[in-house]
Amino acid sequence: MCTVTFVPKGDGDYILTSSRDEHRLRKPSLPPARYVFHDNVLWYPKDGQAGGTWIATDRMIHTLCLLNGGLVNHERKTQYRHSRGQVILDFFQYADMQDFVAHYHFQGLAPFTLLVLESRKRLQLHEIIWTGEEHLVFLKNARHNHIWSSVTLYDPKAVEARQGWFYAWNRQHPDPNLTDMMSFHRTGGQGNQHDAILMERDNGIQTVSITGIEKHVQTFEIQYQDILHPQKPNAPWLRC
Repeated sequence: MCTVTFVPKGDGDYILTSSRDEHRLRKPSLPPARYVFHDNVLWYPKDGQAGGTWIATDRMIHTLCLLNGGLVNHERKTQYRHSRGQVILDFFQYADMQDFVAHYHFQGLAPFTLLVLESRKRLQLHEIIWTGEEHLVFLKNARHNHIWSSVTLYDPKAVEARQGWFYAWNRQHPDPNLTDMMSFHRTGGQGNQHDAILMERDNGIQTVSITGIEKHVQTFEIQYQDILHPQKPNAPWLRC
């Protein structure tokens, strides 16, 4: 998993949206809810199998999202120290992104890409890549739109095509809201089921849910859609 888009809205506001691509037989996740973790109040959907998460916000300062894989697709090992879904929750033990990077124990974890949005004096967007051997940190331009696709699922050609779909869509929707972004994650790349934003493959991997967070200075909104169980009540939005 997965596909993530970032759209800045000015004055430190932004929309972060994640399509979670998983095996359809994995235990269903729980919709976003409020949790207290390491003395922090967090909002996130919870993985029903391992108990972690792939996207979370503390409302005021940090919003994080994790994609499987680092720079390139990797050969999966039979055992890891713990699920990558625990990484986001672990982050909130640390004072900030720099403290996390300096002191977190990356060894023994499968490769991942962690996006960290940090709102202090100004909004910063960091990309932390764990390759399985080293961690790399990149400062991204938080005034520009971005899209990420997991290298574990999408080869370079597919990644480039998905970038093209996103930027073409954004030219037609220059000022999208959260509902618009949720729509893009449902319809982007239609006609290409294998690599579409809402993807489905013969091996059982497909987009199982979409989570979007729209952050403002004092408020935020979360929208969530369970693709596999659309009839199930799933708290489609939270506003705080």
